[in-house]
Amino acid sequence: MPKQTLAEALAQQVPNNGGPSCVVCDMLPTLSKEDVAALNNALENPRITGTMIVRALSDYGATVSISTLRRHRRKECAAFRNVG
Repeated sequence: MPKQTLAEALAQQVPNNGGPSCVVCDMLPTLSKEDVAALNNALENPRITGTMIVRALSDYGATVSISTLRRHRRKECAAFRNVG
């Protein structure tokens, strides 16, 4: 049996659309427009580290892990995986 091509192997993969939702995405609808804009600006600013954002969110009263924030920032969280 011939070895399959990479294209065939990739076509057989099933996207993982399950798993827990993104804490950051879940929080966005609960924030004011001003806070959403500030958070989005911070996420887009490479000079603001994930640790800084997590610390600010903690000061605000939200619990978000650094790994969750990084996944959201890279657009690899559940919300982005479920698009398309």
